Amino acid sequence: MLKKISSDSYRLLAPALSPSSSLSLNRAEIERVTRIINDHPYPNHPIQPILTKLIPLSSLSPEFVSEVLGRLFAAHSNGLKALEFFKYSLKAPN
Repeated sequence: MLKKISSDSYRLLAPALSPSSSLSLNRAEIERVTRIINDHPYPNHPIQPILTKLIPLSSLSPEFVSEVLGRLFAAHSNGLKALEFFKYSLKAPN
């Protein structure tokens, strides 16, 4: 969500997570997924097959995806890798 902070500038607001949901996020799993995405040789090799093999769709929640994307962007990762992960996450049943 964007919040207007002056007549011509906006600030991106992260979605608020309740304390219980943020505590339930598995930090080690977030780091593992982030590392898989960062270390993958995309675009020389497609990233979707490795995501399908190593990250079950059933394990993806909106909070988990948000945390992974946040870590990818904070690490200045290849934005196309983040986009591929986001596209993969859209296939999740949640």
